[in-house]
Amino acid sequence: MLLNALKWAGTGDLRIEEVVKEEIRLPKLPSNIRELPRTKPKNGKVSRETVLGLVAEMKRHLDHDPFLVEAFVLSMIAGLPTLLVGPHGSGKTTLVKTLASAFYIGKRRIRFKHVTVK
Repeated sequence: MLLNALKWAGTGDLRIEEVVKEEIRLPKLPSNIRELPRTKPKNGKVSRETVLGLVAEMKRHLDHDPFLVEAFVLSMIAGLPTLLVGPHGSGKTTLVKTLASAFYIGKRRIRFKHVTVK
C-alpha cells in the first residue's frame, strides 16, 4: 500500500527496499557532550540506584545544553502517508507526539508556534 502511495505521488522510482536498506549515520556528539555510560544489569535486573544515576547524568547534560536541535525542516505531501525512518531512540515518537500536540483536529484553527494555518 505504501509503495502504491509512493508511485501515485509521482515518486515511482523510489523503492521501499532502498529506504529500508539506506545506511543511517548518527551525528557526532559535540566535544562537550559525552555518551552516557552503558551498564549491564546485575542478575538480569536493573537496580533503582542505576536508573537514578543514569537519570541524574542525563539531567546534568540537559541542564547544561537543553537544545540538541537548532533547526528542523519537515516536508510532507497533504493526504499521503509519510514514512519516518530512524534508529531506536532517535526521537521518531517524540517528533510525532510533538507535532500532534501542536495541531487541533476538527473545526478548530490549526496553530503552530503562534502561526495560524488556514
